[in-house]
Amino acid sequence: MDASMWWASWSGPLLGGIAAGGMVGLAAWMAARSPDISGVWTMTLRHQTSSWSETLGMDVTYLVMLSQRRGRVEGIAERVRDVHPDGSVRNYSGSHRLRAEISGGLLGGVFERRQFQLLFREHGAHRSHATTHRLERRVGRGQWRGQFCCSAASSTGEVRWSRGLGSFSFRR
Repeated sequence: MDASMWWASWSGPLLGGIAAGGMVGLAAWMAARSPDISGVWTMTLRHQTSSWSETLGMDVTYLVMLSQRRGRVEGIAERVRDVHPDGSVRNYSGSHRLRAEISGGLLGGVFERRQFQLLFREHGAHRSHATTHRLERRVGRGQWRGQFCCSAASSTGEVRWSRGLGSFSFRR
């Protein structure tokens, strides 16, 4: 077997293996990238269970500012509105806005379902409490859905995140 025949018999499979390995590596790299959730968000909680019946079915809206470095997330949130099941609305402004600190990160590996797990520490009017958020489904560009669990009134429910201020502002 001369050198040109030997090279021809190995070059096709060798180049094919390199190309396939590169494509698998590129796919793994794309899957491992962290979705970027840094920026300003409008977040709404819908209380589906609660030990305090007055909060059942209530929507609570926050303005959220997040900073992200790789999979690590930090930020703050301000409560801006409550919508009660009877349709009554309470807007918060100025010093009446309750503030929460946020920390958390991205969970899940390259071949696992990726989700953000966030912890809110809110300093309420009557007491402080904590809420966890699990954002597991990106439903569109700049929109996430998930669940929350809150130590205040043992509340749980759905949470919706939309990028931007919506109809709210940080003005006092």
